[in-house]
Amino acid sequence: MGGVADAGASVASSPAVSQNQYAGPTCTGCGIIIIGKDVCALQCDRCCKQDCWKCTECLRITGDVYDMFIECKELSWFCKSCSEEVSKVREEREDRVIGLLERVMDKLLDMD
Repeated sequence: MGGVADAGASVASSPAVSQNQYAGPTCTGCGIIIIGKDVCALQCDRCCKQDCWKCTECLRITGDVYDMFIECKELSWFCKSCSEEVSKVREEREDRVIGLLERVMDKLLDMD
């Protein structure tokens, strides 16, 4: 899974580090700095880029849904760019499967 920002962020727990000294990743939706105990956010699980974080408010997900993303490794969150790429790959695979099934059906019909 990509990054997760919440109370476990090591920089956030250091009182000597201010937001001015360490900007850290920011939410691509609202621009909030993603450090500290009060900001829960997800990082893209595909590209894991530092600029691909979104806070739960911008994702419009509840704390319970956020917790499910953290606890369930089968769940993934993708940034917009990666989501589009994953969808494109999925569509290409579906097209190939449909084509293969059509050829199988044609061969089965020819057997009659």
